[in-house]
Amino acid sequence: MVVSGYQRTQRGTRGHPLSRSDTGHTDLRVSLSLGSLTPPNWAGRRRQEREPLAFVKGYRKVKWPARTLLLCLRSRTMTVTSGDAVAPIRERYPDCAVKGCGMGANGFSRYCAKHRRQFYLTRSPTGRILRKGRDLKRYRDMAAEALAKHREHPAFQAAFRWLESLMDDADHFEGGGGVKRDLATEFRRLRRDGATGEAMFLRIAAVWGYAEGNRGTWPDDVVQTVNLGHHALRTTPKPGKHSRRTDKVQPANTKGTVSLAFGKMIRETLGVLLMQLWEYVEREFNRQARIRSAINDALQGEPLA
Repeated sequence: MVVSGYQRTQRGTRGHPLSRSDTGHTDLRVSLSLGSLTPPNWAGRRRQEREPLAFVKGYRKVKWPARTLLLCLRSRTMTVTSGDAVAPIRERYPDCAVKGCGMGANGFSRYCAKHRRQFYLTRSPTGRILRKGRDLKRYRDMAAEALAKHREHPAFQAAFRWLESLMDDADHFEGGGGVKRDLATEFRRLRRDGATGEAMFLRIAAVWGYAEGNRGTWPDDVVQTVNLGHHALRTTPKPGKHSRRTDKVQPANTKGTVSLAFGKMIRETLGVLLMQLWEYVEREFNRQARIRSAINDALQGEPLA
């Protein structure tokens, strides 16, 4: 929907504070993609046809009634006004922006429904969330074995206390709205469900280890950062939402922006510790591999009778 003109506004005693002409009559004209439509007079006054005026600095924006907003949302061609000018028409993308996809774009998104959901979860249209079983179980077991030997190290204890403090401080969060508010909500849920700093660290270490073990196929980019935050926030299962329509529980997703914000915090605070942890795991793995190779060579040279 394209706003074709404005009148200088004056707040009346009845109806909505729409643009009013000099005679006090409501006058708002809009142009649709399928023709021209003059909406009815919501103030109960007689409608007058007038030529639209140009948008000039100093004129107030029209407050749209609910029925007009609904019409705009359905037409999907509404322009947005801000400051001293009218924004250009918001066009829909014809095809998904992912190379080789070939599907039509979903709504106002640049991507199709599949890649739009992936972008919502991972901040990348081609990213994915690592599977806690098939992808991460091996690395989680390796990290748990290393952690069992060095749990009392001051660095690990400081990391556990930092993760615990995030959950404790969320009970007194006063940081406003947006991503910080959503992140505090996740921390409160983790504390309520009995999550511990050590359990969170173990899941974080598994994601870091997967990146170290799959450098050729898993780039260290924004998707890796999102996975760090996502799996830490899923230390305890997140309850789903009950659908009244289907009478089933739908899985609850964690916003990609929330996971990304926590992932950045993890990188900045625990990055050095995680790197040294997996360097130690790699040394231990190589040491065991060398011992195994030496035993096999000895058996080949002199088999047991």
